[in-house]
Amino acid sequence: MDNNLNPDDSRQSLYEEFLSEVVRAGNQEAYFDEQDLVEIFDYSSDMDNYIAKMEVLLYGARHYPDSQPLATRRAWFYSSFGEMDAAAELNNRVSNGGVLNELLSLMAEGAADTPATRARLDAMIDANEDFADEELIQLVDFCAQAQMLDWVEQNYERVKAKCSYPQTFIYEYANRCEEEMKYGRAVALFEELTMMEPFTVDFWERLSAAQYREGLYDAALSSAEYAMAISPASPEASRIKGMALYALGRDFETVSELMTPLLAYPEANDTDLSVLVGSLVELGRNSEAVDKIKLYMDTHPVSRPALGMLITISPTDGLARLRECAARVEETMTVHDWALREYVEGKGSLAASLIGFCLENGDRSVYTRSLACEIFFANEMYDEAIAVGRLAMEESPERFYCYPALIYSLSMAYVRAGRFAEAREFASGALGALIEAKKRPEAPSTGSLTPVEAHIYLSGLVRYLFAFSRDMSRPDSAIDAAGFNPGV
Repeated sequence: MDNNLNPDDSRQSLYEEFLSEVVRAGNQEAYFDEQDLVEIFDYSSDMDNYIAKMEVLLYGARHYPDSQPLATRRAWFYSSFGEMDAAAELNNRVSNGGVLNELLSLMAEGAADTPATRARLDAMIDANEDFADEELIQLVDFCAQAQMLDWVEQNYERVKAKCSYPQTFIYEYANRCEEEMKYGRAVALFEELTMMEPFTVDFWERLSAAQYREGLYDAALSSAEYAMAISPASPEASRIKGMALYALGRDFETVSELMTPLLAYPEANDTDLSVLVGSLVELGRNSEAVDKIKLYMDTHPVSRPALGMLITISPTDGLARLRECAARVEETMTVHDWALREYVEGKGSLAASLIGFCLENGDRSVYTRSLACEIFFANEMYDEAIAVGRLAMEESPERFYCYPALIYSLSMAYVRAGRFAEAREFASGALGALIEAKKRPEAPSTGSLTPVEAHIYLSGLVRYLFAFSRDMSRPDSAIDAAGFNPGV
């Protein structure tokens, strides 16, 4: 073993040698001592390589059948598959257990955040002088799962003081803070790592990503540039630099140059595409943006965000593509529900295209037509709102009052379109129908509402239509269609 290597390099060398000799070549006589196997197993955990971990355990069972550290890791291996009873039984056989055994016992017992659990963790710190990397990883992992990251924070300095390589502890804790969206704390932790190892590109990349998520765009830009100074070809640093520049509204040309190569990576995601497309649109290069979206969609699984971008920039291209892959889109969300979500999130133009697609492709339910009427009205597509709203009313003349958004959107669309006579006729007819519905001895059917809820619900609609009819009783010349607001 090369003593000049840092711990990670040493473990990686052992790991690669084990893969080559044992996993690939099947040479069970290649020599690895007990401690080597522990290091290889723990590094395989970092690499999420279950095959290597299993081979280590098989090799260890053959050459070191009485190894307590390997028995401990075998118990952890069982626990990773949810086999807690088997893990606990094996763990209990370890006679000289340490941190990993105590943590596994806590897990097997289903330990929660209690004073007793915290006391056992405190005792664990007191009893140990130098935590191994795997012990630190599992300690933080247990605390995160038990919703006890505050214990890690409270004992941060105590644990760190007992680490020969504290970077592992800090890095793992920073990871968990990010997962919990505690980005400010993650920033501080990654900053500490960059001060400890200023030439480790991964630390600068993670710092820049955490700063970006915390909304510290200038700081994220600076950290990404540090990472690129160390590793100019770093895709992650390029990604964060491009995202930070875009968030700051700066240098869209550089943003497009940084983000374009990322689309060639299999790991490219919808956010990468969104930033690239946004920068191209800002530069007035819409046709190029369309081409980039199409290329992304041709090389990646069906994506609603990508499809939505295409529909927004080029409705003709986007809707044509949607027709091709509608079945795959609807495997996770119907186009109707997608339209509703985009509408609620303020993307009215995209919502209008999507709900229009639903109508064109046979979805003519009152619910869909009601939603379409509202979306079209919100997008100032008044004639379209009137057309689909009237169809919805004709489809369900007995229960139209179950759709208050339809009543409001259709009545207001008439006004905004300057079709005052039709607005008065609609309001009068709807008001009469509602009053008759309220006179019925049985509670009118309004979906899942109780009779009292239905009474309140219908009363509100009646009040709205009274106010609408009253304000529409003025001469046409006295009505300001653009500013009309009934009841005010």
